Amino acid sequence: MVCSEISGTVYSEMGGTLCYETPTLKRANVVALYLKSKGISVTRLIINGYGESRPIAANVHPDGSDNPQGRKKNRRTEIRLTESSMRGPASQA
Repeated sequence: MVCSEISGTVYSEMGGTLCYETPTLKRANVVALYLKSKGISVTRLIINGYGESRPIAANVHPDGSDNPQGRKKNRRTEIRLTESSMRGPASQA
């Protein structure tokens, strides 16, 4: 069976890791609840919050000034299809 890993990510150099774990899980859960409302079984959803551990863009420019576009790219939810053998912890949705 194919499952979907739904992961929320947020990255900022302004704050600790713990303050970003909850928002990333909330972001992933919102997507999971939407998919559930469309008939996707929660047994096929794996929900993770990665906090600031997976940035895809720099939040600051090389000169140290803020990079709003980089921050925007780092506030995201990703959906990755996986095989059921790779299933992680129980869904939170």
